[in-house]
Amino acid sequence: MVSALSITLNMPNIGLIIYYLVCVILIPVALINSKDKNMLALYLPLLLPIAMILKTSGNPNMYQNLLMCEKSKNMVAFVSNTIILILTVIGILWYSIGLTMRNNSVEEGIIIGLVMSIVIFGSTYVLLPEAIKNFDRIMRTKTEISLQYDWHRYVSGFVVLVIVMGMQLSIFSLYKNTKSLREQVQF
Repeated sequence: MVSALSITLNMPNIGLIIYYLVCVILIPVALINSKDKNMLALYLPLLLPIAMILKTSGNPNMYQNLLMCEKSKNMVAFVSNTIILILTVIGILWYSIGLTMRNNSVEEGIIIGLVMSIVIFGSTYVLLPEAIKNFDRIMRTKTEISLQYDWHRYVSGFVVLVIVMGMQLSIFSLYKNTKSLREQVQF
């Protein structure tokens, strides 16, 4: 006998629905209610990498229409991919424009926006899928750990995402420190 939970979890768009409810609706509402608008501007660019981690790591039926790929070229995947990309770009622009307005420097906003775009899109489409696949291969061949439910794929994806975002924030702090150093030393 098949349980209702089993049927629900095998629905083709259940991962899409859960992703949009949690990542696109609930977390931004919580960030808006926290009164710190800068957190929302930092969170929105992470929607695309989070979706890629879920798509690459998860059960194929769970997140099949979250992002477009070679296997899922349908209208639901196209619309979902477009919405996620638009929200990611809005987050990058929001952060860059806010930085430009705070510092009265268009150059800083452009530089930070370009760095964010390169890091977000580069890590999403190149680094994350390869890191997840390689870590999965290593875990399956070199260890005896139980890999039921592919938990290690999610963990490796989120660890790589935290490392990439940490590097991005350190680049921002280095840029901020060199800017203040340039202002102190005038030629």
